Amino acid sequence: MYFNLTSLLSLFCFILASSCSLKLNEQVNKKEIAVNPAKEGCLSKTGETLDKFTNGQIKEDELNTYWLCLEKAVVMFTHNTKGKEDGYYSPDEFSQFLTKYFLKGKTIPRTLVKEVMAIKVGFFGGSEEKISKEEFQKIIELLAILKSGTNKLLPYMPLLPRHIVSGRFTAEQFEDALIQFQLTMQKIGSLFESGKGSYKVARLVTLATEIESFLYDGPKPDSWTTSLKRWGDSLPTAKELLISHNSEEITPDDWQRIFSLAPRYYGLVLRSKYYFSAGIAHSHGQGLSNLEKLFDEFYLLLEYAVKSHKNETIQSIEIDKVLEAFHKNQMLPTDLSTAKDFLGLVFGKLLNDNHKKEYSITLATIQNLKTNALYASEGLRALQFIFKYHANENDFLDLSLDSKQITALPEETLLDATKEKSEISKLAVKSIAESANLTKIVFPAKSKTIYIPEDGVSPKFSYAHLSRVHLLRSLNRVLFKAYAKDINILNDEEIATIVKDVLPIVTELGLDKEKLEKDISKRLMEASLFLPASDGKKSLTATEAIELEALLLSTLQHGAAVHSDILAKCNSNPKADTSISTIEPNCYRKIFRSAISRYWWHVPGLAKHFLAKNDREREAYFNDLESFLRKDRTNERFTKGDSNAFVLLPYYIELLYLRFDRNKDGLLDNEEADAAFEIFQPLIAEKSLSQGITAKEDHHAIYMFLLAKQELPQNAKLAYFWRRYIAGPQNFKVDRTQVTKIFQKILSL
Repeated sequence: MYFNLTSLLSLFCFILASSCSLKLNEQVNKKEIAVNPAKEGCLSKTGETLDKFTNGQIKEDELNTYWLCLEKAVVMFTHNTKGKEDGYYSPDEFSQFLTKYFLKGKTIPRTLVKEVMAIKVGFFGGSEEKISKEEFQKIIELLAILKSGTNKLLPYMPLLPRHIVSGRFTAEQFEDALIQFQLTMQKIGSLFESGKGSYKVARLVTLATEIESFLYDGPKPDSWTTSLKRWGDSLPTAKELLISHNSEEITPDDWQRIFSLAPRYYGLVLRSKYYFSAGIAHSHGQGLSNLEKLFDEFYLLLEYAVKSHKNETIQSIEIDKVLEAFHKNQMLPTDLSTAKDFLGLVFGKLLNDNHKKEYSITLATIQNLKTNALYASEGLRALQFIFKYHANENDFLDLSLDSKQITALPEETLLDATKEKSEISKLAVKSIAESANLTKIVFPAKSKTIYIPEDGVSPKFSYAHLSRVHLLRSLNRVLFKAYAKDINILNDEEIATIVKDVLPIVTELGLDKEKLEKDISKRLMEASLFLPASDGKKSLTATEAIELEALLLSTLQHGAAVHSDILAKCNSNPKADTSISTIEPNCYRKIFRSAISRYWWHVPGLAKHFLAKNDREREAYFNDLESFLRKDRTNERFTKGDSNAFVLLPYYIELLYLRFDRNKDGLLDNEEADAAFEIFQPLIAEKSLSQGITAKEDHHAIYMFLLAKQELPQNAKLAYFWRRYIAGPQNFKVDRTQVTKIFQKILSL
């Protein structure tokens, strides 16, 4: 919004300045004004200059030259003009002067002047037919503000959401840009504080169209004028929701609100883009403080909007109108239905416990949001204190601690490290200890991918790992409260409800709904078997949910990296279409097997086991994996989903050994496997029910036979009872290769 307003006000300055021109057909014809020939026509490239500024492509000296040209025009108007009416100037008195001295003969259309005078009335008050000397003085002041503001912002342009990414400049520079932006708008707002008039919002689109036609001789797609037209068309509904209720007109009382609030709304968008692209950098130190600034600003603006509405309530229908307007003008970052579904889920179900499609935002809604955000930030503050205490310096991001070190400090000490020291702070502090005691899978320092240590005896946690776990706990705290009857368990029916609510959102992002439903069902079943906290039940405990979420996030992160790496190596034609992301099967297999230590670095036990085999055994093992993961598709090209599967299955194997390989010899013997029976029994019971096998002892017989032989017993019931009552206990030791085959049998039941 700022880049549009700056451009508009710049143009406004030099057009209105010309309203103080010499009397038409009198002074201009009788008196020639000296103009430096080198500067003649220096405003004729205003469109190009504004384009360069808004796109961040202009040099400082070029920008200053433009402002000096505009300043020269103002000075010339001031010293050499006289209006028809004493103390006032007619808008008809400008064209010949600018045309002759600054626009290389290009005439400003009267239709554009008419629209500029209309917004002049909005800014300054007065009449559309004339401009006073006092108003002209404000134009000079406005020019000075814009010159100063644009020069200060020049290093940070373009201030557009699509350009705001972490790393482009530091957080301090980014915050400075926003401060300069908002200060400039405040100064402009103060300048217009008195004597303002009304302005019909619909005229903003007309004004933008006239400017575009004048500057570019017609429509210019993707320019700042295109953006201004989109903003103008969306403004009525946005103003009604966020500024004041009169959607058709900007009243004198609205101007100060617009110049105060609009930059803050826009700054909120930019801050969101910046800090959420910063990864772990926003979870500690100044990054966390900046993130809290973002949320504090969001609360304040949302509270302002709510308090301005009837009954201090914003209805979903009002929000939908704004979304529809932004969608119509191509300003919505996602599909319309996705945006509606997402906001309905957040403000309807998660924060208001409302199952209906219609929802409302109240002060109580905002308080719920504040509470949950505080839970997240207070836990991060306590966690940071723990790691800094052990690091004794600022290198805590490179440190890994075991659970005893994490839980060693008293709760009172950690509570003192929090910001509010409230009841919610206490809950957040406790969650850190719970995470350290319950979590058995770790992130190495600075990594986004879960790592399963080969020994598994005493897992150590990095700050990166526990901060992500805590953020997941913060999210699940809301999710469980909204969906679970038992605050600590999500049952099958409740999980199905979550899936139903979430699917409309994710399918709009291009994912296949039917495949996604099947995948979710598979992941939940696998979570009940293979996670460190799994209990064999289809329901998810709070700990299981966190482990599953962390595991799937790691899979998507690492699987995508693996796929991209193999795609690059198998792409023999550098000019090939990179949008084709599938990979030729033979090349994929060759590259994957040759780089197994890198592709399976997160499961070192399995990587070590694989590398200990000869080439023939490696090929056979990989083929076994593929026949299971890509059943009936081995001749087809490998997809990103296939790469994810080749990351996820090794996780399951390692998680099983992490949990049950007690002597850490890389083998699961019958005693270790017997300890895992309680986890697998519910699945075996469900699958064998159709054959009338219901006794737990029979389920145990099936389970032990499967582990010993890597095969399901034949002739069903007879074989099970034979193994149970005649053959006696099964003694065996299975390695990771054999476990893979067992997985195939279990997951194909």
